[in-house]
Amino acid sequence: MIVTFQNIKRSHILLMDLEFDNMFLIQAAGLIFKMIDEKQFKYQLQTSFNFYIKRDKVGRYAEKITGINPQFLNDNGIALEEFLEQYEDIMKDVDLDNTLFVSHGSKNDRMVLKAAGIDKLPAHSFCTYKNASKILKRSSNLSLSGIAKEAGWITHHNHDAFSDVMATAVVFSFLKSKEGE
Repeated sequence: MIVTFQNIKRSHILLMDLEFDNMFLIQAAGLIFKMIDEKQFKYQLQTSFNFYIKRDKVGRYAEKITGINPQFLNDNGIALEEFLEQYEDIMKDVDLDNTLFVSHGSKNDRMVLKAAGIDKLPAHSFCTYKNASKILKRSSNLSLSGIAKEAGWITHHNHDAFSDVMATAVVFSFLKSKEGE
């Protein structure tokens, strides 16, 4: 997959979406794009990931929103330590100083990742929620699915981190194309 992220000149872009319960990570999904054409701001998908993290308990609210329950996590998840090792392996060739972290709520996502034990994150962030408010000049209708729909992308599994990170990529590209209008 090749995409355009206007006016972004970073070696990599790390897009992430998380599902969590009281700051405990239960799902982490990401897309890592690598720059292939600096003049045209073209990026190619380098890798994608989607991990469920085993937990014995999931709060009622988190389960209702995500559909993820402890049985599902135990059947499909991996231990937090294994996730941390795999994340480290995925990120080993990524220059974090020249990478942009993008998510729809980057401040919260950074806090959840830090609480999970991830200390290697890009220094720079782009929050699609916060920037959508500025770029689209509004203070409401800023949900990920709503902005994605405006950009031409229909989401079917809201609050599934992998589905949401795909929508985040669309929203990020859309917002960057609208910036400065």
